[in-house]
Amino acid sequence: MKLSIKIALLTAILAADLTFFLFFRTYLPQQYNLVFHSLPWSDNLEKTVAVIIGLATALLTALSISNLIVKRLFKSLERG
Repeated sequence: MKLSIKIALLTAILAADLTFFLFFRTYLPQQYNLVFHSLPWSDNLEKTVAVIIGLATALLTALSISNLIVKRLFKSLERG
């Protein structure tokens, strides 16, 4: 897979994750709560799990994007 496709895919995942947790919660709280009410667990548990998974997803995608860019930068510096 080309580097630009990998970065674009990871950026889209990161943007979707941040949009859900930042935009939906702030500007569309009814839809945000509707997502959590449709899950089979209690509200507090599902919100805690969702926030932890969202944070982990954001961190992993951001680190992956950084890793790909740094590897590409070092590779281009080695070539000259």
